[in-house]
Formats: sequence, structure tokens, C-alpha cells
Amino acid sequence: MAETETIAILLASYNGGHFLEAQLDSIINQSHTKIKIIIRDDGSTDNTLEIIQEYSEKYPDIFEFIMDSLGNLGSSKCFMKLLEYASPYNYIMFCDQDDFWLNEKIETSLYAIKKLEDKFGNTVPLMVFSDLIVSDNNLHVIFQSFWSSQRLNPKIAQNWKSLLAQNVVTGCTMIINSKAQSICLPFSLTEMVHDHWIAVKIAKSGHVGHISKPLLLYRQHSNNVIGAKKNILSYFLIKTFNVLSIISFYRKTTKYFHETSLVELINQKILISLKRLFIFKAYKQNLPIFMIDRKKIAIIGTNGLPGRYGGWDQLLNHITDHLKEKYSFTVYTSSHNAQPGITEVNGAKLKIIPLKANGPQSVPYDIISMIHAVFKYDILLILGTSGCIFLPIIRLFNKKIILNPDGAEWKRGKWSKPAQWFLRISEKFGVKYSHTVISDNKKIQEHILNTYGVNSELIEYGGDNANHVTMSQETAEKYNIQPNNYAFKVCRIEPENNLDMILEAFKESHQVLILIGNWNFSEYGKNLREKYQKYQNLRLLDPIYHQQQLDELRGNCGLYIHGHSVGGTNPSLVEAMNLGLCCIVYNVDYNIETTENSAIYFSSSEELKTILRSHEKGEIDTAAYKNKMLEIAKRRYLWKIITEKYAQVFDKN
Repeated sequence: MAETETIAILLASYNGGHFLEAQLDSIINQSHTKIKIIIRDDGSTDNTLEIIQEYSEKYPDIFEFIMDSLGNLGSSKCFMKLLEYASPYNYIMFCDQDDFWLNEKIETSLYAIKKLEDKFGNTVPLMVFSDLIVSDNNLHVIFQSFWSSQRLNPKIAQNWKSLLAQNVVTGCTMIINSKAQSICLPFSLTEMVHDHWIAVKIAKSGHVGHISKPLLLYRQHSNNVIGAKKNILSYFLIKTFNVLSIISFYRKTTKYFHETSLVELINQKILISLKRLFIFKAYKQNLPIFMIDRKKIAIIGTNGLPGRYGGWDQLLNHITDHLKEKYSFTVYTSSHNAQPGITEVNGAKLKIIPLKANGPQSVPYDIISMIHAVFKYDILLILGTSGCIFLPIIRLFNKKIILNPDGAEWKRGKWSKPAQWFLRISEKFGVKYSHTVISDNKKIQEHILNTYGVNSELIEYGGDNANHVTMSQETAEKYNIQPNNYAFKVCRIEPENNLDMILEAFKESHQVLILIGNWNFSEYGKNLREKYQKYQNLRLLDPIYHQQQLDELRGNCGLYIHGHSVGGTNPSLVEAMNLGLCCIVYNVDYNIETTENSAIYFSSSEELKTILRSHEKGEIDTAAYKNKMLEIAKRRYLWKIITEKYAQVFDKN
């Protein structure tokens, strides 16, 4: 690696003369030699100052000795004072006076943090830390791995609340960037050890990676209170069950880190402690040297993958495809939707649940998925509210919960009164016990704020998965249609999609309507089809799951009819907008918001009849409406935009 960066190394010394020379030599002899060692002594009474003076004179370009009148600050405050002097440097490391750095420690650490920058950029706080070898005073190895000896899982550092409950970062292994330096000052919570403070601040606001390879020998002195302990069981039990001191510490930290609570930290500490005691697996040394842990995300509440053309299906397809390099996804999939032999789609693993994802079975389907996911994954992305009645229990496990409630599901006419009551209660629990709520429409966002007092993230849907396909002669003959000379609609056959209203208007029109949906799914659909199939201009088609065929029919229509009256931003509408179709839309606030009040609207069969007559007479400038719909879609409803917003929510601490 080319030496283009000077690395600042902060060293706080205090009566360390017996070991200091060996440590300084190990740093000077690093494979990466472009360094600046910034030292502050904390009032040594042995020969430490003489050693510092000797090395400063011998290597004047490397050493910077900070002399002040602050006296003895203690180790943590001394390091934090040194951090104030590191602002000119892009990368900063921390050094204990009595360790011994292995030859490639700086080079390996610098490589790792640059890899982190490649992924997240250099404008966010970043930190990398490593394992270490525990040795005695004479550098004889006691433990090859500090993490394994202490039963520590470095992945804890990915979650700032877990890290606050249990520190796994050793200061002498850290490298941070300049952005991290700025957010760690001032040292506002002096009850914390400096490395714990720095690690939590960076994990909360930025990103953390770890190096599985030990990069230094860490001297374990007999009087070292903080470091590694050989009798791990007794030490661990004492530390774990020192309840009063832990509670006191958590009380102080939660006053500063107010996004968490005493109960939450205690719960997290108990879970981590139980894992350390009973289910810890020794950290493997044969892992890749540098680990940027991809957050493990479980997606719960849908039919799963592979998806078809529904809204959730497209969301799953694009999240898992666009973000697969950044996150590790597992999608809970209904056995009624799963395809035999397929265990992975878009790099996302599938977890098959032997229940239906819809109807009454959706509640146990979601709950079983949540219970399984909470023990395995970092983030639970829950789509829909069916199982949210169980979220108070899931919340106890301190995993990040993100909920997209999918509009006001309880308003749908297909549900009975008891089902609507249950769904409304489930929505309430979901919003209350989720860490982040996603609204897919500004009107849903307003509903959640006004009803529950919760600010939600606005993330709509993409529609650029819909493509324009030139109509074939075969299709034109099959359906007796010509491009731009028919109307089109695709939807679930449900009362709230105003199908009665639409069909009643079209039955008296000369305009051909192709309407695709699941007619045989309910008695409502069967009865509706039987009533209107006699009209020759109405083509009431069963679902088409071949995307190209669907795009061929949809993309060549002259009018797109959208009758949805509940929900938020409807995926089928934004897909039509992305195709630049002239959209005739049911007049409800969700749809007006989606189309920015720039479509053609109807509220009744009579109004729709009037619109159709005007269109037949050539009185509607369809080109202007098409251009406006396309302009809005390319500005708001692209999957690249939508998935990036989800990534921001996943990364938000």
C-alpha cells in the first residue's frame, strides 16, 4: 500500500518506563512508516519522561510531545485531551504505553478503514478495531485471541445500544477517521472509559468494521483492573452481577444517550451475558482479515419471494436486488407461494413458513416469523400489521424494528367488523412498538402523526419496473384492440377499488376496457364478472403473471383507469405514471397526493361517463396528461430512489 497518509498515534503515558521503549520501537518499525506519535505524559515519576525526551530528539519528525499545566488527568481524560491535537490528520490511532504492536498493525488498520470509506464515504464517522493477543509482562502468550478468551462478539459494535450495554472495543486496537474525531469531542460523559465513549459515539452516528486478526500483544499485568482476566468465569460473574454499579452506570449514560432507557440497557445486558455464558462460540481466526459486517435484515409479512406483480412483490424484488451488496437479507416466504427447490432469490435467503400470508393465517404467519427472526437478525422489516399485536414482546429483544403498515388496512371493505377492530389495534401496537415507521404516502404520514403522535419516514414505491412493449399483431387480434384505442386497469377484485362504479360507466361506452384481476378469489369477484361479462367492450381477464404480456397490454392503452379508494401510494398507479399513461383516477386524497393533483379525477359513475364521452369527442389533451404523469414519476417514483431511502432507514441508528 502506498504511504500517502500520515497516521496520528495518540499515546498517554504514566510511569510506563519499564515497557515504553519496546512499544515505541514496535511503532517506529511498522511497515507503514508515515506516522506522527503525539504523546502527553500524565505526571510520571519514573524514567518515562527521559525516554520520551530521548526518542523525541532521535526522531524529531515523528514525535510531538504535548506539555501543559493540567497535571494528572487519568488515562481516559488524557487520551481525550490528546484527541484534541489530532484534528490535522485524516486517520487517528490510540496506543497504550505497555503493549507491543505487530509489524503490519498500521498498514492493516489503514487498509481496513479505507475499505470502509469505499463503502460509506469519508464524510461519516468511521472506526475499525481488531482482536489482540493477550500476553504476560514478558510478552509470553496467554491467549491467542482476546475476543475468544473473554467470550466477546465483535459484531455487537454494529448496534450502538448493544455496545453501550457491553463494550467490545479495546482502545489500543482502534483507528478512526477525522469525522469521528470531531463527533467524539467534547468528552461529555466522563463516567465512561474513553474507548467506550468513542466507540458508542461512532457506532451511533457512523459505521464500524472489525479486523479478525490480532494486531498487537496486549500485556496483562497482575494489577490491571480493566484488561483481560485469565480466570474468565469468576471475573465474568463478578462483572455481570455487580448489579448496583451497572445500574448506576446505565442511569448516567441514559441521561446523555436519551434515545435508549435503563430498562432497555439492562435487558440488552442480560441477553448478551446469557449468550456469553451459555451459547458463545469461539471467534474463528480463519475468517477474512477485515470484516465489514453486513447488517442482517429479516423481511416479514408478505407472500415472500419469488414475487409476482403485487406492490409488496415489487418492493421485495427491488430492495433485495438493489441492496444485496450492502445488506444480508432473509425473506420469510409462505409455503403457498414458495417454488420447490428455490432457497435464494436476488442473494436473499428464503425462510419458508407453512402458513398462508393472507387472511386469518396472516397473524400466526407474521408472529412465527418474528419469533424466529428476533434471535438471528439485526433488523426486522415488517410489511403490514397483521402480527404487530406481538411486537411488545419482540421489542424486549432490542432488535431494530421497522414497520411499513401499508396504508389503513383496517379500512378495507373486505374485512368484517371484528377483523377491522383487530387490524386497527394491531396498527396501534405496530406504530407504538416499532423504532421506525414508514409511510408510503403523505396522507398516511399525516394519519400516523395525528392519530399516534409519531413522525414517520415517507417512502413511496417505484414504478420503473414497468416497461413499454410494442404490441404484437397476435395480441391485437387476440383481444380485438389497437394501441391507444382502449382503456386498461389491473387490480385486486375488491369493493374498495370501485369496480362496480367503473364497470357501470364503461358498459354504456364505446371504449374497450381491459380489466385484469383475481375474479375467482371471492364471491364478490365472481358475481361482478357474471354481471358484466355480457358487455362486448369489457374484457374481464384473469391474472397475467408474465410481466412482458402485462406490460404489452398496459403500456399501449390510451387511458389508464385507477379506482383505488383506500391505502396510500398504490404501486399500480405509479407504474402507470412511469409508462407515461393518461391516468383517470378515483378522487381520494391518497391518489391526489400521488399524482400531485395533475391527473383526471372521478368520484362516481356519472363523472366517469362524462370523462369517457369527452375523450371520445377528442376534448381531452391526453398528451399533456401523459407528459405530466411521466415527469412526476421520473422525479419521485424510481426504484433507485426508493431503495436508497430504505438503505438510509436501515443505516439510521
